[in-house]
Amino acid sequence: MKDHVEHYKRDGDYFDYQDYITPGRREVERRRNQVIISVVKNVKAAGKILDVGSGSGELAMGLTDTVNSVFPVDLSLKNLKFFSHDHGISPVMADGYKLPFKNESFDAVILSSILEHCEEPSDMLREMNRLLKQGGALIAVTPYNEKIIYHQCIHCNKKTPAYAHLHSFREANLGSLIRENGFEINRILKFANKGMDITRINLMLKSLSLNLWRVFDRFANLLLNRPEFILMVGRKL
Repeated sequence: MKDHVEHYKRDGDYFDYQDYITPGRREVERRRNQVIISVVKNVKAAGKILDVGSGSGELAMGLTDTVNSVFPVDLSLKNLKFFSHDHGISPVMADGYKLPFKNESFDAVILSSILEHCEEPSDMLREMNRLLKQGGALIAVTPYNEKIIYHQCIHCNKKTPAYAHLHSFREANLGSLIRENGFEINRILKFANKGMDITRINLMLKSLSLNLWRVFDRFANLLLNRPEFILMVGRKL
């Protein structure tokens, strides 16, 4: 990518993806955020949390009851304007590869659907390692085993990946990437069965608690092993 900073600034200014997603897709993303928040609680990271690529902030705002302070980071000023500075939220406009924070500033960092967009995901992970306190938690979530679709760009006539997804991750390559950049993996979780989304079962289960929904989701993945996401928790060595 020639200029990722300019690309994602314009992307945030041009598009509000919430205008385009279906109710089913919105429910998948809501459950993804619920799972991440539950993991933050489990790793006991109640201090300062960094949410890189925060978008319009549903995850960051959902964390305010769990942690002391959240720092959502995005390249789009339009996205950051959705945030209130109340409730311990401090939005920052910055590039995730070069963040304006001191070493060992955070108890946990969240990369939710970010690494698949990074031309150099190792560079991103090294920056997260720099910012984490010793023993701090990295929570990385990506699409699982995604088949990347390419389109022909109307301007340059070159192959362009849909949704700007540059990488597809499974347990092996995501785990190696995280370990190689100074983390010990403590937990791996695959969730959000695609079949439940396609058949709209997710919408029928919308009123269920996260724990009960997870029972249905695990069972669905036993029948059809097609999870939407993989989540890994790494501790800084």
